[in-house]
Amino acid sequence: MYLIEEDKLICVNKTIFYKGFLPCSHNYTQPPIINSLYKRGIKIFFYFNGKIYNKTLKIYKILEKFFIMDEKDVKILDVLKKNARLSVKSIARLTGIPVTTVHNRIKKMEKKGLIKGYTLSLDYTKLGKPIMAYILITVDYKLLKNMKKTQHQLAEELKKNDFVEEVDMVTGRNDIIVKVRVSDIQELSNFVTRDLRNINGIDKTETVIVLREV
Repeated sequence: MYLIEEDKLICVNKTIFYKGFLPCSHNYTQPPIINSLYKRGIKIFFYFNGKIYNKTLKIYKILEKFFIMDEKDVKILDVLKKNARLSVKSIARLTGIPVTTVHNRIKKMEKKGLIKGYTLSLDYTKLGKPIMAYILITVDYKLLKNMKKTQHQLAEELKKNDFVEEVDMVTGRNDIIVKVRVSDIQELSNFVTRDLRNINGIDKTETVIVLREV
């Protein structure tokens, strides 16, 4: 076996493999050495994600499902995570990346679903909901099965409550974790003892009150 590093070509028993990522574009121009090998009648196989293909177009279709990040994307995301309200010009200044490039990269990440949206950081004390708590829920799977109801459907039902901010299905001792925000302890107590107990499929709950957000 020998490796031509500059073109990522590997030859094994007279069979040549191109190992690595190909650009996600149908306008892709193959490296000159690959074209040269094709003209000489040498068949080239493309290796990607543990599988071997002999058609470049198939590689395109596979790679189009992925978003391959580089250093510029990481820099842009780091800035957006700290302040999603910054303008493209401000992001360009902070990252040292040209404005046009920043704009195009953000649009591409939005299109690919890497950036799903932009959120607000709220002062919940001023909004009248200073208390945050996590409710650890154990599911009664036998009851859910009899009701022909899934854990996911139960989680979706929990999300509809006005006090609920986030619902996650988890592994371990508990099955679902619910994040809630309330105005006071009495409101939290009412949520746990009234709202949750009226939802079929919940076996037991454990409430964890947050003392301070860091």
